Amino acid sequence: MEFHRRSVALSPSAWLALNELAKSEGITKSELVRRIVNSFLTDRDRPQFNPQRMAIICEYVQLVADEWVRKNAPDRRNEFLAMVDTRLDRHHGR
Repeated sequence: MEFHRRSVALSPSAWLALNELAKSEGITKSELVRRIVNSFLTDRDRPQFNPQRMAIICEYVQLVADEWVRKNAPDRRNEFLAMVDTRLDRHHGR
């Protein structure tokens, strides 16, 4: 494969991070930059994470769960909330 050499100006912190990451990956800085650029170019046309959409989905799920508990198991509400706390700690390091 033919490569084209180009110069890029980076901030000192970006240069340091690039050096550290390349070293930890066991590759050259040039190879790391190629991988980063290729990854960006490959992913840029894919649908991106949409925080507002995620919030809408979470709120809808929460509403449905709240209604289900209210109608079917109101006496277990505190038990369910404790289970949520346990799962947040286990799966999300809260």
